[in-house]
Amino acid sequence: MKKKINLFLFLITLFFYIKVSSEPLNPEIQPEPTSKFQKNKFSSIYNNFVVVTANKLATEAGYKILKKGGNAVDAAVTIQFVLGLVEPQSSGIGGGSFITYYDKKTRKIISYEGREKAPREIEESIFLNDNNKPKKFWEAAIGGSSVGVPGTLKAFFQLHKKFGKLSWNEVLKPVYELAEDGFIPPPRLLNAIKKERFLFKTNENSIFKKILKEPEKKFYNYAYANLIKKISKQPNDFYTGEIAKNIVSVIKNAPNPGKLSLNDMNSYKPVIQGAFCHVLDSGYKICGPNLPSSGTICVIQALILFEELIEKNPKIKKTNEFPLEEVLEILDFIYYLRSIYLG
Repeated sequence: MKKKINLFLFLITLFFYIKVSSEPLNPEIQPEPTSKFQKNKFSSIYNNFVVVTANKLATEAGYKILKKGGNAVDAAVTIQFVLGLVEPQSSGIGGGSFITYYDKKTRKIISYEGREKAPREIEESIFLNDNNKPKKFWEAAIGGSSVGVPGTLKAFFQLHKKFGKLSWNEVLKPVYELAEDGFIPPPRLLNAIKKERFLFKTNENSIFKKILKEPEKKFYNYAYANLIKKISKQPNDFYTGEIAKNIVSVIKNAPNPGKLSLNDMNSYKPVIQGAFCHVLDSGYKICGPNLPSSGTICVIQALILFEELIEKNPKIKKTNEFPLEEVLEILDFIYYLRSIYLG
């Protein structure tokens, strides 16, 4: 049984590793600088809970919430907002999210889709030039025209409202306190700022310039702290109040203006539905975000093919070692299916 578990953990990890490393190498379309992988082998058994995130500060914040008596949802909210502070290049309330939650009481797995939503007045030709050809990536991406209604905050707020244990302010307090107390810029954030090509052109007074000047000193983000404080008291202000008005104003007055309106912000609702699940022949039930996320389907397809490969190759059962060419062929096929049927 242990070998099987290790085997499937390896497959899932490998799937996402190859996904990241197979992204286009053209820096023009890289959403952020690539990060180096560190290979660490360890095995532990935990009796109460485990917190794993992309950043140490976020992990510590989530851990403290659980130790305080909060549940997994409380910790997830704190973690998400801390990541928006310490890794804004990768995560934040200005974007979208998929959340998968297991409700122990009902034994149901729920999917929250908090993806960005395009403005109602957006035109199909928004990313085409006068010759009806696609605009260059950065011509289309920089500015307000590519911005949709951010869904992360609404999705996490509704999740917490239904399943959270601590108060909304309690789970956000560690976030704005960290922003006020300051933190040493993490390597990933520093690396992203060093390689950033457009941030300082569109925002000459960006506070992130301080990180470039003094990378080893504490960074204080008082603007983020004030924003989270407001959201901790009035979360709907982000979609219906002054915060929403400011967001719309910035987008409409950008050099490359967008169509986002207050009505778009006011009417946003996350989609709540059952998670996408599949039981493998081995008996393992794999669940994840439902459509429009393609990740869960791709992982399941890959695992189905890997199971067949294991059955046909007795050597794999004994050694737990996969022929690399077989792995690459399977993943290449999965991405082919994704591009054809899932977009």
